[in-house]
Amino acid sequence: MNQSKYLIGIFLLILCAVPSGCTRKFQAQSSDQAQQVTGAEVTAISETLKKIIANQLDIDPKDIQVNIPLSKLKKPADDLDVVEIILTIEEKYKIELKGEEVGETPEKAGNEMTVEKLEKLVAQKKKVVR
Repeated sequence: MNQSKYLIGIFLLILCAVPSGCTRKFQAQSSDQAQQVTGAEVTAISETLKKIIANQLDIDPKDIQVNIPLSKLKKPADDLDVVEIILTIEEKYKIELKGEEVGETPEKAGNEMTVEKLEKLVAQKKKVVR
């Protein structure tokens, strides 16, 4: 009786251990493939970024020019808006935008960040294939 419990325990251990090891390897490969974005998707990234910014600033996405800093738009983004925009982008794309990538402070980010720059950052984080 004890031997059968022991064998069942070993069997369950092997059954649980092997697939999870394979699954982890497969998931790592799948996540790399899922992270790649085609050139056509870059345009979609830009449009999504415009929608995120427009939603935060309560303006029409058509009013957002891709090469104008967030703080210089028709309705300028303040520091809190910039933080909210960055957090929304991180959540949407499941990426992390570091302070040195967007500007050390929200004020600096607002003065320097454009849709164009954000698009490049997101595409870079998502491993764009052009």
